[in-house]
Amino acid sequence: MSTGANPIVGTVWERSAWSVVGRLYNQDGDLITQAMVSSLTYRVYQMQGNSPRELTASAQSIVVADAIFDALQTNSIVWPEDAVGYNFKWDVPFATIKRAGKFRIEITITPAAGDPYPIVVELNAESLLSR
Repeated sequence: MSTGANPIVGTVWERSAWSVVGRLYNQDGDLITQAMVSSLTYRVYQMQGNSPRELTASAQSIVVADAIFDALQTNSIVWPEDAVGYNFKWDVPFATIKRAGKFRIEITITPAAGDPYPIVVELNAESLLSR
């Protein structure tokens, strides 16, 4: 997962299912749990030089109970990083990245107490010849 101002960077196929997975901590360094998170939202941008274009009309919601786990999950296919596990898994909606190009997804975690903070995902979406 991102630390400080370091984004998560990856490559995906356009119009394909994929997930953002990580081990998330709050601003005090504790693993986050569902009770610690008031809401999760995201916005999607297509990066076009210095002029990013927002693809979402407004912040879209992520269901906290579907994306945050109170106990670390271990699945070497989903999380091959280590045997410790992950506590965040968001299955990105299929239509989020509809074309090839460079994209940024900004996920905002609004804690039950404290200030919101971001998770930034920078993606390169590759074209599928069959679509």
